[in-house]
Amino acid sequence: MILLQNLLVILISGSVAYGVRRTYLRSAFRRELKEGFRRPLARFSLYILFFYAAVAFLDFIYISSAPGDTLLQWIISLIPTEESYSAPWAFQDAKGNPLNGWHIFGTNINGKDVLGLVLSGTRTAVILGPGSSLLALFLGTTLGLLAGYLGGKVDDAIQWVYTTIASVPWFLFVISFIMVFGRDLVWIAVAIGLTAWVEPARLIRAEAMQIRSLSYVRSALAAGFGTSSILFRQILPNVSYIIVITFALTTSQVILAESVLTFIGIGVQPGTASWGILLTESNRELLRSPPVWWIFAATTLFGILPPVFSLNVIADTIRDATGFSILAKKDD
Repeated sequence: MILLQNLLVILISGSVAYGVRRTYLRSAFRRELKEGFRRPLARFSLYILFFYAAVAFLDFIYISSAPGDTLLQWIISLIPTEESYSAPWAFQDAKGNPLNGWHIFGTNINGKDVLGLVLSGTRTAVILGPGSSLLALFLGTTLGLLAGYLGGKVDDAIQWVYTTIASVPWFLFVISFIMVFGRDLVWIAVAIGLTAWVEPARLIRAEAMQIRSLSYVRSALAAGFGTSSILFRQILPNVSYIIVITFALTTSQVILAESVLTFIGIGVQPGTASWGILLTESNRELLRSPPVWWIFAATTLFGILPPVFSLNVIADTIRDATGFSILAKKDD
């Protein structure tokens, strides 16, 4: 069973990597994207995302059937545990006992390495971030394409739906959803995804309304192509970069949202490795005298900030390379 699960993780990871590479190689903006990602900041952001993706991958590979016994946790278990908390790169803990090893970001009150705790939270961020974004983009892309291309009553109905949802604060919706279905990661991802599809739907609807008037779409319609064929073969490829940009931005927003929800006590369940849980712990530790500041610093500067910053840089790079609107390149 463990072998099958690990093979499934490897298969999904390989499929995602292959899909990204194939999309890039077949892109009409391959040259512009190549130039964009030659910038040091964009390339550095890619390396950061690759690092966190690799960390999450290791935390999905199980070495036994015991809960949480993953390859990443085995690596983290090699880091010595101390008797109490210690500052970064200290030689002794708060009680004056010599440390069993060096800790880059120190240890918490239980003597656990803070760097290991931060890396453990990557799994939750990867599940919630892309998971919520995929659901939001599926709904937003489908409804946006239908509204933009079909127009009329379909457009009016979809606009009414997303206007109504947008009028309800996402925070209240997520709280209500979690209270009904529970605080499992899957339900949190669904709750956030059901509120995050509005903006993608608006953007894709606006782009689809413009694309449907272009010559190649009119030619396909005159040649007898059906609605589904035009939507998926003519319009969808031409809004693909909006989808990619929105995916990156939505994922970064979800990572921040999870941290906020967990910090105020309505996010992931206690005991789950997440950056929101670490923020909650760091809030208590900052009240000590002297304050234990390194848990907060490590969580924000090494956990939350790098992937959020990198995702926004990647989104900006793709937006600059494609001009966001691709109509000028496609109506030839």
